[in-house]
Amino acid sequence: MLAPALQTPTGRWPMLALVASDLTPRSAPPLMRARRLAADKTHLLHVIEADLPRALVSTLRPAARATLCAEAAAAGLLSEGLPEVAIGLPHLSIADAADRLGAGLILMGRHRQEVLGEVFVGTTLERVIRQAERPVLVCHDPQARPWREVIFATDLSPASLAAAQWFVRSGLAEGAHIVVAHAFIPLGQGLAGRSESGGPARETREEAQKLQAFAVAAGFAAADCLLLPGSPAPALAALVAARGPDLLVMGTRGPSGLRRGMIGSVAQALLRSGRLDMLAIPPAECGPPPDAGLPGPAASSNQEAGPTGAA
Repeated sequence: MLAPALQTPTGRWPMLALVASDLTPRSAPPLMRARRLAADKTHLLHVIEADLPRALVSTLRPAARATLCAEAAAAGLLSEGLPEVAIGLPHLSIADAADRLGAGLILMGRHRQEVLGEVFVGTTLERVIRQAERPVLVCHDPQARPWREVIFATDLSPASLAAAQWFVRSGLAEGAHIVVAHAFIPLGQGLAGRSESGGPARETREEAQKLQAFAVAAGFAAADCLLLPGSPAPALAALVAARGPDLLVMGTRGPSGLRRGMIGSVAQALLRSGRLDMLAIPPAECGPPPDAGLPGPAASSNQEAGPTGAA
């Protein structure tokens, strides 16, 4: 069955989009999103595990290519060129293809819901985000509807600002309502002797001012800035549950210097929600090359940690 017609964007997105397909219905959302983005070019890729028997790989490869061609035709992308079937480790093959093609964005679908889901996220999607060193869009909406509300989660770090500036320049969510969210616990909360200097109330006001300044520096013209009380993980989860956004955006590294898995606990839960698209943006030094269509954001810190703005 042919895909339903999509509204043509006002302008083509000046990048090559790489769609990684696992040949299941879960790959339909990224294919449809790629069509809606109307990138300069869309490249389809499927990776066959390298440790399979050689005879089986020989049988699977032409079948996989035929399936990819059928997927491309259904999404209206067949004219983009012959799909590619690679053999190797999925995350390395996807990263290699992105580098070779100069892709500006990698699109992937959500993964199977099962007991081993966390392991799968940790070994495939997370590794793609870390290894590819360029933005990865995880697509859940099978209709690829326009994003009406977007939450950008931030910890106010230079890496997060660089990610926000890239996102604004990309125009990916043009016309959407942007919410810039930052979770914050005042250092003086619960401590005695803080009332003379204003204590937690003063810290909260100062943090709110920093959040407003962040939004201005990022280029979010008419964004709502929300200072969330509490730790990032539960605060962001509660915000997503309350507002039901279409897209969650975050940087993939923060300032704490702790490497704790490139996708944190909140993102893992949201990836399995089945409704929310998520965009993970790497630091400036790991962004798309200059010839990918969009310049990388301004220089940022080289510190490594979990996703910027989420635990």
